[in-house]
Amino acid sequence: MRKFSIFSKLFLLVALFFLTTPGRRLRELVTPHFTKTPKKGDKIGKYTVTSPWGPRNLGIAGASTFHQGVDLNTPVGTPLYAIGKSGAFIDVQCWTDQKGGGLVASYKSLGISFDYLHLSKCYPGKQPAGSVIALSGASGVGSGPHFHFQQRNVLGKKVPPQAKYIEWSLTGRE
Repeated sequence: MRKFSIFSKLFLLVALFFLTTPGRRLRELVTPHFTKTPKKGDKIGKYTVTSPWGPRNLGIAGASTFHQGVDLNTPVGTPLYAIGKSGAFIDVQCWTDQKGGGLVASYKSLGISFDYLHLSKCYPGKQPAGSVIALSGASGVGSGPHFHFQQRNVLGKKVPPQAKYIEWSLTGRE
C-alpha cells in the first residue's frame, strides 16, 4: 500500500475544505472575484450602475482615473443600510475624505470592510445590522448625486465590489 506525504494529505484537506460551505464563504472573502462585479448599465434594485469598477475618464478635475468602487444613480437622501447578519451590531465610523469622497461611512462586517462615499448624512456608532446608517448624497468630487460603494478584502485591499453586497446595502436584506 502506498503512503502519502504530509503535503499530499494537507493539499487534499485544503481542497476539500474549499468545497464546503464555510470554505466557499472564506474563498469569497479572500478572492471576491468568485462573485459578480456590476457593469455599467446593470440594475441593482431600482438603481442603475453609472460608473463600474475600473478605468474611467470623467473629465472632472479631481476625479480618479481608476474607479475603485461602483456608483449608482441614487437621489440625495436614499437610505443606505448596514450589511451584516441579523442580531449583529456594526461599528460605523463617519469621516470626511479630503481626496474627493466627501462624507464617508466605513465599517467592517462579515470579515469585509465597506465604505459608502459622497453621503449627505452618516450615523456613527454601534448600529444593528440591517439598519439605516447613511443617506446618499453629492458631497465631495462628483458629477451629481449618487451612491459610491467600496469594498475591501480581509487584508484591507480595495477589491471589485460584489453585486450582492451592493444590493444588501440598498435594501437592508441579504
